[in-house]
Amino acid sequence: MTRLATTFQRLRASGERALVTYFTAGDPSLEATARLAAEAERRGADVIELGVPFSDPLADGPVIQRAGQRALAAGASLARVLETVKTLRAEVRAPIVLLTYYNPVLAFGLRPFAEAAAKAGVDGVIVADLPPEEAGPLGAEAEPVGLDVVHLAAPTSTTDRLRLIARRSRGFIYLVSLTGVTGERAALSRELEAQVRALRLVTAKPVCVGFGIGRPEQVAAVGRLADGVIVGSAIVRLVEERAGSPTLISDVGDFIASLKQPLRGRGPGAPVSTTLSTGRVAASSGHDGDARLPRPPEDTGLHRSTRAQPRPDASSAAKLGGAPTSERQPRVSRSRTSRSASE
Repeated sequence: MTRLATTFQRLRASGERALVTYFTAGDPSLEATARLAAEAERRGADVIELGVPFSDPLADGPVIQRAGQRALAAGASLARVLETVKTLRAEVRAPIVLLTYYNPVLAFGLRPFAEAAAKAGVDGVIVADLPPEEAGPLGAEAEPVGLDVVHLAAPTSTTDRLRLIARRSRGFIYLVSLTGVTGERAALSRELEAQVRALRLVTAKPVCVGFGIGRPEQVAAVGRLADGVIVGSAIVRLVEERAGSPTLISDVGDFIASLKQPLRGRGPGAPVSTTLSTGRVAASSGHDGDARLPRPPEDTGLHRSTRAQPRPDASSAAKLGGAPTSERQPRVSRSRTSRSASE
């Protein structure tokens, strides 16, 4: 059984929900990322998600885009992120999942990437712009070495598409809670309950919800529906604000502890609710009890990207017209990857 499967099984048995914490690897430095990840686990994170910085991140909002730019400027790369994970594994026992775009993986080589990631101690990989129909070649290299390929389900995914995503995903399914790019929102989607229910009808695999979640009360609401809650931009923003502070690690740890608290056990085998009791979270809510934690910004709506938007049936949050072109990382042709929509 993989580390991800063991983690979700343990949490489900105790009535807990998973907290998945996202960090942009290399922001403010790879050494700091390792310390932040270790602190995240210590303060309650169940899964560590590390974003591999990329120079054309189509799925990311402004907070994570800025973090990626800082990480690239500091010399972060896929190879160096894997080295960091290898070092981190001596201290962190929680599952580690990489979130990347396909170009860096293709440039690395599918088999070399899968083997290097597994050897370093990576448990899973999310390729934001790789739809399940085109993921066969990567899956064929990842499965033999125990690397889970996690796919994304979007609010626009049809039932047939959800079935395909569920079949192809290993470890868990990443449910994108809204259309658009990453970033904190003042309100949870009114359709989230129906989205989770639609996935429950086609799979028993763990469902983790991400995008737009940044406060403990939002985490609590999503935790009533899903097996796990993914928090990214709120953490990355806090890292950005505290980057020069000697209390960076402890401040982020305090925030993560506040996010985990509402997900803690409700008794062995506690069922996941099918009702979203908090459809909207007031934008004025702060982080009670810790004055050092930043006040969440007012909702500004979706980031208006000038790039192409997702196709109506997109199951990947960044299915935005193929692998992105990068000035720093030259475009790698995907013509050699075959489509594998049938099973």
